[in-house]
Amino acid sequence: MSPLVHLLSARCKLCSERTVTYSYLRSIYKKSQNTTSVRPTRGFSITGCSSKGHGGYREREKAIPFGGVTTMCHKSYSTRIPPEKKKVYQNPKLCYVWNPDLAKLIRSKIWPDGSLEKEKALVVDCNAGPGILSKELLNAGAQRLISIERNSEFLPRLKELQNDSDGRLLQALHADFYKMQYHGDTPYARPVIRIKELFQDISPVSWESDVPIKVIGCFPHRKEKTQAYLFASLMLERLSIYSYGRAQFNFFLSENCYETLTQPPGSYFKYRALSAFYQLGFDIKLLHKEPLSSFSSPSTVRSSNSTDPAYLYLTQLTPKQDLFLRHNLSQQQAFVFVYFMRQSLSKRSAKLTEIIE
Repeated sequence: MSPLVHLLSARCKLCSERTVTYSYLRSIYKKSQNTTSVRPTRGFSITGCSSKGHGGYREREKAIPFGGVTTMCHKSYSTRIPPEKKKVYQNPKLCYVWNPDLAKLIRSKIWPDGSLEKEKALVVDCNAGPGILSKELLNAGAQRLISIERNSEFLPRLKELQNDSDGRLLQALHADFYKMQYHGDTPYARPVIRIKELFQDISPVSWESDVPIKVIGCFPHRKEKTQAYLFASLMLERLSIYSYGRAQFNFFLSENCYETLTQPPGSYFKYRALSAFYQLGFDIKLLHKEPLSSFSSPSTVRSSNSTDPAYLYLTQLTPKQDLFLRHNLSQQQAFVFVYFMRQSLSKRSAKLTEIIE
């Protein structure tokens, strides 16, 4: 039996299920001291056994000793990760507010008068995490607040905050806000829920009315512009959260994404369909720039000499009140417009006549 075939037929010692499979078979074999190892040339994907808790994970450019294939089981691999390196605290896609001073700063930028007692809109904290920002909003007088968190480990803290809020924290949900924007009929399990479940007690208002919902959060770093395209198309078609009215977003964006949204026409390299959508449909206001290091957890150990120049831009995106009065766009026309704009600006060097054809 060849080393690769033997490796593919390895079993997990924890559950006797098949442990690994490879998507790249082009590998280099090396023999040293009667031990065979496999080093992929371009990387590979590993699928763990099918038992609960032994799920697979992805690894790149790493030599796998033949005698240690049982470490490919996700359960045995995860035990070697230090507590401060766990995904819930270290995942760069998740930006949580850990510092109460940062929570006060965010609240003061969105509500300069310092009080939320007169706020009529429903406030949604879509990256609640440990609940620091939600607590600050409640202390400032928020009357209607919903906290959403995709990691179930934070839910006990949010539930305690809900019990102490005298009914002002309406819901503390285990959900992923960025995955609930679809509008199909297929049932999904948590943390994916539907918008109508989240806003079941909210009545839709006309587009020309005041803002009924204010969302605070951070755009996911992975596929950030794809998510921005999704919200722009939903706004123009008045679907999902925008079916309730002009929902206002107060999001932390990366510098690259913010520059794309605000790039004026004529900028050949950065002006894209995303720029046109947001400048057409939103009032864009930069509230604050915050270093990315401010969102690190207290358990993260950083070098005293390390500097992180990256910033996140707290940006207020308010749909324009007269958008549909000026342009008289129906939902079907908006769908065609979004498709046309994305196709027209997908390749800047192409002729418009060729794209239309």
